Amino acid sequence: MEKNEVWENIKKYAKVFFQGVGLFFAYVFHYIAVFAKFVYKHLKKLFKKLYRIIRRHIRRVKKHMKAGDYSLLFYTVLGVVIFIVLLVLLIHGISGKKKTPNATTTEAASEASTTEEVDPQAVLREQATYIYQNNPDYLMLVNDTNPIPDGYTFEQHTLNSGYIVDERIYNDLLAMLEACNAAGSEYTIKGGYISADTEGSGEYATGLAFDVTAHDVAELDPAVVSQLPTNQWLMQNCSSFGFIVRYPEGKESITGHNFEPWHFRYVGRDAAVFMTTNNLTLEEFYTLVNGGSVSTATATSATPAVDPTAVTAEDPSATTEATTEATTENPLDILN
Repeated sequence: MEKNEVWENIKKYAKVFFQGVGLFFAYVFHYIAVFAKFVYKHLKKLFKKLYRIIRRHIRRVKKHMKAGDYSLLFYTVLGVVIFIVLLVLLIHGISGKKKTPNATTTEAASEASTTEEVDPQAVLREQATYIYQNNPDYLMLVNDTNPIPDGYTFEQHTLNSGYIVDERIYNDLLAMLEACNAAGSEYTIKGGYISADTEGSGEYATGLAFDVTAHDVAELDPAVVSQLPTNQWLMQNCSSFGFIVRYPEGKESITGHNFEPWHFRYVGRDAAVFMTTNNLTLEEFYTLVNGGSVSTATATSATPAVDPTAVTAEDPSATTEATTEATTENPLDILN
């Protein structure tokens, strides 16, 4: 008996609950329908009113056009165009804001992908080409297969030793040798310009190449000269002043010359730092300029040990007396 009463009470309350829920949603839908009807009614009135305004305006435009006055038509068209542009910009702005996070993510992914796909050789080619285009005069390639052009001339600067160099490289040469002298290294100029008419002149005929070693070096032996403090300093720091070791060790098959740690060539500061940092010869530099690829093992002398601005050609007083018999202020005059 008690179980039946409980069950009846449950059904009674459930019926009341569902009736209440149904009544609630009925009222909700009723008021939604009333609101929709209200909105529809007023929108209908609004559109009818707008339609009448447009028709009235069109009649006015036609009336003015018949009278030969097109100004109202012009302003009407202008107003419509401005409205459309503003509407498009508004829609674009709203959609653009919503898509910004995805766009940013896509751009980041695209940039990361681009970074991963960069060809190091392409970067080197671009850098080499830029350097060459901005300073081709100092980058003349002269070797066994590329003779110096006929009639090539340059403004000569004669050193006290009698050797000749291109006037344009004198200041950088002076600055480098002053810095070398200040570092405590003795040096002697062993060679410079040789006329193109002389057999074996090679790139000496450019006036951009010269030989330098320490004092009292009787024989130019690569194994001996490369261990001299003077030449070690020059090989490590020459790029800061625009020079390169023209025939470096390990590049004999490329340059066609044995290792010559005494032979330096002026190519300009940007080119010299680029070649030394990437362990390139002048031949390899031209390979890049011509669209080829090269090996780029890092050179041991890529980082100079001296700041080229620390000692300048305009400050001879910065030179220390590194040689025992040096009496002149010009380090190029300290020659055997």
